[in-house]
Amino acid sequence: MPLVRIDHSDARTNPAEISAAIHDAIVEVYGIPERDRIVPPESARAAAARLRHGLLHIAAGGHIGMVAGTGAEAALWRPLCAWLRSLA
Repeated sequence: MPLVRIDHSDARTNPAEISAAIHDAIVEVYGIPERDRIVPPESARAAAARLRHGLLHIAAGGHIGMVAGTGAEAALWRPLCAWLRSLA
C-alpha cells in the first residue's frame, strides 16, 4: 500500500484533495473472532465484505478474548503489528 505524501510547503493545497487522498489511502482492518455470541462471525464477515478497503483477520477467541484474553497477543496483536510493519 503506498504512503500518502502531502506537500505542506504549497499554501495553495486544496483541502478537498487532501481529504480525498487520505480517504483513498485508508485500509480498514477487521478482526473477527472465531467464536462470538455477541456478533456472530457470519454477520461480521458479511459486514466486512461490503466495505471497500478491508483487510480481514480471523482471530482465535471470543468477542473480548480476541482483544484482551490470554491468547490475544498471538491471535490478534502480533499479526496486526506484523502487517503494520509490512507497510513501512
